[in-house]
Amino acid sequence: MNRQLSRLYFPARLVIALVGAVALALTLIAMQPGTAAAGQHVSGFYHGEQDDHRFELALRQHGSALSGSLRFGDESGEAMTGVIVGTTVFLVRHSSPVEVWLGSVHGHTMEGRWFSSAGAGSWSASEVGARLGLEKSVSPEVIRSGVTTEPVTYTLVLTNHSDTPALAVHLKDGGLPDFFRMREITVRASWSVSIDARPNDLIETRDGLLIGSIPPGGVVTVAIHGSASPRHPGTFVNVASAGGSNTVRAQARAALIVAGTARLANAFQPATIPAGFDERVTYTISVAQAGGDGPNTVVITDETILSLLRQASVQVRGARAEGSLESGMTLFASGNRGILAHIIVTGSAGHLERGEYPSTAVLTSAAGEPISRVTAHLTVIACRDSSARSDRVCRDIDVDCDEDRPRDSLTDHDRRFDDDCDERQDDCDEDRACDSLTDRDRRFDDDCDERQDEDECDDRRSLRDRECEDGRPIA
Repeated sequence: MNRQLSRLYFPARLVIALVGAVALALTLIAMQPGTAAAGQHVSGFYHGEQDDHRFELALRQHGSALSGSLRFGDESGEAMTGVIVGTTVFLVRHSSPVEVWLGSVHGHTMEGRWFSSAGAGSWSASEVGARLGLEKSVSPEVIRSGVTTEPVTYTLVLTNHSDTPALAVHLKDGGLPDFFRMREITVRASWSVSIDARPNDLIETRDGLLIGSIPPGGVVTVAIHGSASPRHPGTFVNVASAGGSNTVRAQARAALIVAGTARLANAFQPATIPAGFDERVTYTISVAQAGGDGPNTVVITDETILSLLRQASVQVRGARAEGSLESGMTLFASGNRGILAHIIVTGSAGHLERGEYPSTAVLTSAAGEPISRVTAHLTVIACRDSSARSDRVCRDIDVDCDEDRPRDSLTDHDRRFDDDCDERQDDCDEDRACDSLTDRDRRFDDDCDERQDEDECDDRRSLRDRECEDGRPIA
């Protein structure tokens, strides 16, 4: 049994040892940059095959040292390092497991064998004649969630950076956000050419939109116009790609940031006060902004509140703040957690006369774009307004209002209120006449007289009088 296992593991051990030895040799050779053959340069872009799998290879040569990247299809690239000695190429693919590629150069082609602990095989590559560059952007970069529609434009710029025409070039952009609705695309080229700009080809077909041949230095600009209706905040990244029959595929990405829609509220506490109110009034502005990967910064402004409340203090809870309410207070979120902040203003309103006093809070983006505005009112009433008709207000706020204003300056309602107060005070008079008593009071007095229990009667009369004086109904 042990002999059988040894036979199975021996080839794997040999391959691992070979990979390690070659990797060490490559490191030693790379330390001698003068060993490359005169005039032998392999920098460039290659299309090739590893066994039956197609790949794209980009190589850069510095003396005898090589570095670059290897990509299969739409997979992310893997690093390649190595050396060239004469016409012999030694490459290491930094994959899992690591692979060693040995080959020879014949003009614009390379071919050879690859080895790893997982197996071995053949590879070949041919240099391509054109190098494409692709850039992508989106405008605006930040939009708000909850907005019905907002115009958005994606722009792709495709450039041939080589001295060789790029042939049979296709451009594809199929990863646009689901909430984006394309209206049209426009194509502009730096040379005289007619390109059939069909939107479905750009997004839905396998190869994408056919651009055709791009001359050396040629530039193609494609603009995708549409509208976005996002419901939730977040960052939405999509990738565009371009390639031709003699080019390495180029890729570019753009990120559309959807910021949360902020909510704004404000209120006075208390919202109604009597004139001359000598207690503190609190005014609170609340801001709620959903989190996201985008910038979470808003500006809150209230130009009137500090003129309404004197000797006011301002506190901010829940967010870092800079600036003032009069000129604009900027609120910053912590990371991408969003904003839930309260701005609390406390001050005196005793100087305000009777009337309605509005205070408006305005919320904008950091760029000054309006988001929301709300208005709260502080109501100042006279001491005998209808909202103050109670025994407590009559006694505690201002029983002697008549001293502050002549009776003839009162409204009809104020006069009736004064009369009511006078009647209640008469009822509470300890020396009230018998005819002012209720029927129940009379029966109570008669019963007391009949029983001749003076102590009990006196106690109950005292209790009744105290209740009347306190403004409570007589039990």
